[in-house]
Amino acid sequence: MKTMAIRKQKRKGMILIMLLIMITVIGSYMAILTGISNNLVTETNLAYLNACKKNLTKTAIAFSIQNPNTPANQPIELNIAEMGKSCKYLTITKKTEPQSTLQIVGLCQFAREKVTIKEIIKIINRSAPNN
Repeated sequence: MKTMAIRKQKRKGMILIMLLIMITVIGSYMAILTGISNNLVTETNLAYLNACKKNLTKTAIAFSIQNPNTPANQPIELNIAEMGKSCKYLTITKKTEPQSTLQIVGLCQFAREKVTIKEIIKIINRSAPNN
């Protein structure tokens, strides 16, 4: 009778130890997966912001091509309200001295990440005849 009670008690103790080990292993996996998923979220947000940055840069270039008579050295803020909440502002400035360039300044922000646009693009006049 005593040996039966001791066996039952040992089995309950073994089950309890196994449960504690399983809880520890599951907790470790959850901690690892949480870190990985946080990295994935950050990388996804940055990829989205870089796509917004490229979109705003191309928008500024397209505006400059469609409006060639834009006055030089005067910043123009483009209305980008319909491009999404992550696009905050976009300003372009044509410079003529010393070279003909297009200066693009903008900001994209999503969650805690933000990407700043500061680019200077050289404008090549293709309407001039080639000799």
